[in-house]
Amino acid sequence: MHNNNRQQHFLHATSTGIALATMLLAYSAVYSQASPPAAAELAPQALALARVRYDQAIDSVLYDEAADAAQLYIGELLSDPNHERLEWGFALQRLGHAQHLSGEYDAAIENYMLSIEVIESETNRLDALLIDPLRGLSRTLDDAGNHQTAVTAYERLLHLQQVNHGLYTLELGDTFNELSEVYFRLGNNQHANALQQSYMSVYNRNYPGDDLQKLPALYSRADMQYKTGHLIDAQLSYRRIIWMIERTDGSQSLYLLPAIYRLSELLRNNSIKDGINGPIVARRYLRRAVYIAEKHDNATNLERADAYIAMGDNLILQAGDRRTAMRSYRSAWEQLNADDLLVDERHARFGRPTLINDLPQYATPAMRSLMLLSHLETDEAFGRLIVRYDVDSNGRTLNIELIEGDPTGILDPIVIDHVDRFIFRPAFKDGEPAGISNRLYEIKYSLED
Repeated sequence: MHNNNRQQHFLHATSTGIALATMLLAYSAVYSQASPPAAAELAPQALALARVRYDQAIDSVLYDEAADAAQLYIGELLSDPNHERLEWGFALQRLGHAQHLSGEYDAAIENYMLSIEVIESETNRLDALLIDPLRGLSRTLDDAGNHQTAVTAYERLLHLQQVNHGLYTLELGDTFNELSEVYFRLGNNQHANALQQSYMSVYNRNYPGDDLQKLPALYSRADMQYKTGHLIDAQLSYRRIIWMIERTDGSQSLYLLPAIYRLSELLRNNSIKDGINGPIVARRYLRRAVYIAEKHDNATNLERADAYIAMGDNLILQAGDRRTAMRSYRSAWEQLNADDLLVDERHARFGRPTLINDLPQYATPAMRSLMLLSHLETDEAFGRLIVRYDVDSNGRTLNIELIEGDPTGILDPIVIDHVDRFIFRPAFKDGEPAGISNRLYEIKYSLED
């Protein structure tokens, strides 16, 4: 009776599609025509075929097909009373993984939880076999927006990893990193940074000194400091990364490029520190990045292109030097166009105009005041405006007009001015910068947010 309830629970949690139903009917037809011994011989073949189809679909990024194959596999297990129940738990885990990747978060959560329940019933609550489905459940909850529940799942995952593998495994460090991001999304910056420090401690224990394998943790900590507004700490962290790479791999190392880009952005946006002119220092760093990308024998077209793009973005944002910036962008486009394997990268960087400046900070308090005024005049606590605009070949906005507003008349001028200050990296067509028409900018607001 207990097993029947589990099967009904599974069938409720995994809505079977037409393709899966067709396959199950086909296999049922084979079993119905076979004698019991023959059916027993066919069962392992059917399971192996379903598993192969699952693995191939995952490798081919065909996640819906992978989910169908996992459901077929489970269907075969349910038809065989002699299978090991742990295998059912692993199959539910694979199904949850495929559903997570295809965006079916509710179904994935349900099946991960079923997988954990089955494995627990066959082992115990501290068994290492629970680590993978619990990791999948944690990630799916976070992606589904259930951040607080994801925290609970991640904390249990941390406990299981510590019990089974010790306090300083790299997998434990990765969990610290993921949980840090969840706390950041919850707005708990203190916990987010504390977990990044734990992540760093794991890597320090595994890779002492200036081992470059520590870079993932160093970058992650610096990025979190940046995102949470600890800008001086972030700047020091990026400088530490640069110094470590220079000592270990030399002053012309390609490993320097990501840290240079991020430090340059910090210096540009925070112009003065200890009497140093940040934008000037930022430009020096970017010139160095371009030099490294141009001169290093192992630099790829993509690395050279990204160095030119970083310099072009900086030229527009810092000095408004669009002419020189366009030369950098054109050089980047040529690098990406020279390699047929970089078509997707070229489209991502130059297929359409890319907004490169932060929204004007002064607009926030002004908009809040006008929202309050709008609420007093219209008795509306919520609003929505849509602005249409064009982007010219230099990345400037023009022909800005309000096409929809509810309410209208109160926020119109400041939203239009907001869009007028956008700065774009232009799209490129056939190697030349090109404009684009009829782009839309929508803003929704409420007095509660």
